Amino acid sequence: DIYTMSPKLPTMFNKLIRLTSSEYSQTITSHFAADAGIKNSFIEAAAKYEREQVTQIKTKAAPGIGDIHDAYEHLLADREGRILLLIDEAGSLGKAFFADGGGSSLFETLMNQLRTTSFLRTKIAIYPNTPADMLFETRYGDLVELTENVLDDVSYNQFRKKALKIIERYASRSAQTLVRPHELFDLDSSELPKEDALEQALYSSGGNMRRLVQILDQSMLAAFADHKGSATVSVKHVTDALKRQSHAAECIYSDSDMEFLAGVAKVCHSRGTFRFQFPYKSPALLKYTSKSEEYNLLNVVEAGGGRRKTTYAFDYAYCVNHDIPTHHLKDSERLDKTRSRKTGQWIMRAAQISEELLLHAKLLNKLNGKIGLLAKQSGYITDDSGKEYWFLFSDVMDGEASQLVVSGKKVLFYPSEFNGSPMAVAIEIL
Repeated sequence: DIYTMSPKLPTMFNKLIRLTSSEYSQTITSHFAADAGIKNSFIEAAAKYEREQVTQIKTKAAPGIGDIHDAYEHLLADREGRILLLIDEAGSLGKAFFADGGGSSLFETLMNQLRTTSFLRTKIAIYPNTPADMLFETRYGDLVELTENVLDDVSYNQFRKKALKIIERYASRSAQTLVRPHELFDLDSSELPKEDALEQALYSSGGNMRRLVQILDQSMLAAFADHKGSATVSVKHVTDALKRQSHAAECIYSDSDMEFLAGVAKVCHSRGTFRFQFPYKSPALLKYTSKSEEYNLLNVVEAGGGRRKTTYAFDYAYCVNHDIPTHHLKDSERLDKTRSRKTGQWIMRAAQISEELLLHAKLLNKLNGKIGLLAKQSGYITDDSGKEYWFLFSDVMDGEASQLVVSGKKVLFYPSEFNGSPMAVAIEIL
């Protein structure tokens, strides 16, 4: 290990990253050449390479794979070194970087050159449902997904173990003594079952470790403001942190953007889900999915293609802040307000959104009801109070007309009158 060679090295390497290539070789030679055991083939190669090669590479307009190979031969080959190329946040690059019409993209050209070398290995960090999903070929290197699927039991448990270990290490180092996660957070256990604060933080992170650490930090700040460290972080503190985070994200959008999204949220809420599909609206929804993780109010659950529609989901913090349902009670259609794995399960159904539904979402005083007795092209709807309303099939909204109108279906409707009798219009099938 090069760090065992001299106590000067850790400090020196922090300075080296700010130097040009010429200054790099000169600085290494002048600082370490006199030290016993430091002057070796690597130092000599660096000095030789600076004299013979560096200036040439610096002045080339477009260095190629040959220049990388030459640099390796001069600096690392005799040390049996290898180069690890890490490409982080690949999804933030434009789609054209990964696909260029029908021809070879810039990325493909670059990676095809790099993979011909025996000394270079590539790891590419990606988020799901981004342009980087095009990196499916292992010949380009190892793909490292930056998120875990917290909806899946196995992935959730793995991510939870990582989170518990991070909390323990971080807290123990700060306190300079061993601190267990349950000493900081309310955690559910078989011995003492209770609400699980970490569970809510994990859901809101979306499986992103960077975002999880931010949420844990905000939750601890909320707890400290509440009881000055005399008790653990509770679900209430995490919920407060999530609401503040959602509010901060919403503030970067315009009023018209938030009004549009609120309409979509209202339609989803009435249908008991946080997922939706909105055909032909991908360009309009892009602004809610293309920012950094903590500021996206929507997430792409499944990217569309061909006849398959794109499925979106509201960000978990936004759901908590605006009371959008995310969980059913187990083996039931009833909503689970606690959003807990212990009592509930994730809602997987996606609402079908249309412009007409958004327009009707602005109507006030719509009622919930259930379809009862049916006749030819007409029937009755009973509201929650037991009052009956007559309706025509033609009053079922166009976007819902293809769905089967059957007895027992839950609906949302606007109360009206026909010849003095109660009538239901603007009917949405839920």
